[in-house]
Amino acid sequence: METMLGLGLFALLAVTVVLVAVERAERRRLEQRVEALERAHRRPWEWPGG
Repeated sequence: METMLGLGLFALLAVTVVLVAVERAERRRLEQRVEALERAHRRPWEWPGG
């Protein structure tokens, strides 16, 4: 009985860790996309080397 409880808690922890990792990766991807869009919409005189 205790083994099943331990396995259940471990499974819950593993699922939580995976979900947090996926959420962080998604947020980082979206932030990079926003930054790329912001760079693309800069006025020409603000472009690096422009």
